[in-house]
Amino acid sequence: MVVVTLAALGAAYLAYHGHGKSEEQKKADLEGLHKWFLAAQARTEEFYRDGPRGPVAWVVNQGHVMPEDAIQGGEEHGKPVYIARAYCDGGVMVGKASPHTKKGAVIGYKHNEINVETYEILVGDMDQLIWVETSGRLNIDSLEHKPVEGGYEPDLTPIYIAQAHHHMGTHPGKASSVLDGAFIPHDGSEKKVKDYRVLCYA
Repeated sequence: MVVVTLAALGAAYLAYHGHGKSEEQKKADLEGLHKWFLAAQARTEEFYRDGPRGPVAWVVNQGHVMPEDAIQGGEEHGKPVYIARAYCDGGVMVGKASPHTKKGAVIGYKHNEINVETYEILVGDMDQLIWVETSGRLNIDSLEHKPVEGGYEPDLTPIYIAQAHHHMGTHPGKASSVLDGAFIPHDGSEKKVKDYRVLCYA
């Protein structure tokens, strides 16, 4: 079980995200971070106590050790990368986790690639899931399968889990009804890819 204090989590978050924000904005951001993390901890405790309640679950993770049942979201330099998400600026952004990242996971936000040490990682049974091809703005009705929810933008627009090819690798990222393609964190920034796949329930 990952042990993280809210104080340490908040300090690390503000060290990166606190620049240029008023004290009121910082307070609101920390409240959002704490709310996300407490909910994530509760989900994780329930999962390890009661077992899975469906094909997938989000569990809190920290650093570079990946859970055995983490769902692979792609491959980079011939090594697997996994599906992760973390709080950022009022939203929960989807990205990737790997033993080979700087801190454990990276997410994309506002065209930047952001390293995070404490995050949620998607675990579950890939036999009950399917990657569905699509392109451009995500039209859920056209998928013919229910997509796995990944997170949400600061305005609460739902984000779904995308997978796209880029620079000889396959990377997990985000897609939604308002994004003109998949956005994947890679090499210091977010990359937009028109053609991609969405993780859905089989």
